[in-house]
Amino acid sequence: MNSEMRTSALRFACVVGLVAMASGVMANDDANNNVAIEGTWLSKVTTANPPPGVPPVFLSMATFTGTGQAMEWNNTTQDRSVGLGDWARTGHRTFVRTFTYFVFGPGHVFASFTQVTSMIELAADGETYTATNEFRIYSPSGVLLITGKTTAVANRCGLGDAVPSCIPA
Repeated sequence: MNSEMRTSALRFACVVGLVAMASGVMANDDANNNVAIEGTWLSKVTTANPPPGVPPVFLSMATFTGTGQAMEWNNTTQDRSVGLGDWARTGHRTFVRTFTYFVFGPGHVFASFTQVTSMIELAADGETYTATNEFRIYSPSGVLLITGKTTAVANRCGLGDAVPSCIPA
């Protein structure tokens, strides 16, 4: 084999090797991105400085649809609507979710909006997640009243799962 053919063969082998390595990385990326958030989750939310009517620790149940919508409800005694919003993938096992709900005062009179934005990271197995959340409470006219942060840990609560297995530690 002359030197020109060896050089060409070596270049070809390098290109094939690089393509194979890139394909392996992409396969790992695809496998990592295929961990799905769609479904229903039960989370334990912790708030250092909760707003009025909200305990420092409470449970929240959220559903993420395959079309990017999110719904949330929790077990606080606050008189409020269901939270409705959207979610999107932001990276490897990471997601953002924003939802808004109405808060009512005595006599079920509309008192405020609460908007929650969550940065979510799924575990590699896709069965648990952790989240950092920011909430903003607005007056009925849209004036920002209060902001705060919470953290959450969640378990997937799917078809056939018994409630005890859904409750986060």
